[in-house]
Amino acid sequence: MRLGKLINVEKAVVSTGGPVSNTGINMKRLGSNVCFCVCVGDDQFGKLTIDMFKQNGNADGIHVLEGVFQMKRSFINRKIKEAIEYCNSHDFHLPKWAYWTPQQWANAGHEADEIRRCKLGWDVTYFGSNDYQNMGLLAFTIRNGNIAEVGKDPAAKNYCEKLLLVDESQVTPTHFHWSKMEDIINRAGGKLVIQLWNANRETEAINEVNNVVVSIDGIERTIPAGGTVVLEPGESITLPPYMYHNFYAKKGDGMVLGGEVSRVNDDENDNRFNPPLPRFSEIEEDEASIYLLCGEYPEADLR
Repeated sequence: MRLGKLINVEKAVVSTGGPVSNTGINMKRLGSNVCFCVCVGDDQFGKLTIDMFKQNGNADGIHVLEGVFQMKRSFINRKIKEAIEYCNSHDFHLPKWAYWTPQQWANAGHEADEIRRCKLGWDVTYFGSNDYQNMGLLAFTIRNGNIAEVGKDPAAKNYCEKLLLVDESQVTPTHFHWSKMEDIINRAGGKLVIQLWNANRETEAINEVNNVVVSIDGIERTIPAGGTVVLEPGESITLPPYMYHNFYAKKGDGMVLGGEVSRVNDDENDNRFNPPLPRFSEIEEDEASIYLLCGEYPEADLR
């Protein structure tokens, strides 16, 4: 074929693919009860995906994200600067590498591979909402293991600790974890409100009926489904797997400097949002990064 030569195409076909849809459709055709749980955009490709799943399965689990926007790098830079100032004001100190510049990360060798591999560091998201003040979270993973290493290597860390900065009325949306058990801690600042439900382990639906039994600093409490617990500074709550929860700082009492201590954290695969939402935000690079997020570190120089 001569380079640059135009080739006439009689028919172009746009279709979905990938192992999830292919396997699900084939299982449906074999007689299984299949429901597709996925987020799609409100564009022609999202509509194409919904139509295909309606024809070949159950599309009730598909959630359309309307107007998913990119988060600006300038916004991320500003929020991390504010987070550092807030932590300093409460005498909460972060590891030295929390303040490394992109150039320092470019110069970091394999000695920093645990940070890269376990995705320690800054995390700023608004869960695809474009409304960070009302639905968002700034976190810093201080220590963590790698889920692929747990169970294989006796020396692998099987625990995690995070800093959580939660603003007034800023909701981290309703979700549970399949594997992770965690303690959510109010370390300083305002009051942290946590809303709770049990999850149906078979359907993963929210149980709107049964009471929720939780441990607050070792003391068992029973609350109604959808009820709330208010944590004051110094208090914490234990959340087991399959317990739906959302949380926010109570309006009028200020930002919460929160914490999380948990089993090893796997944000890419262990969050079940209801309704489905993206865990991480797309980024518009409107200015240079001052600090890198936990998934942005360059690999160690192989020279």
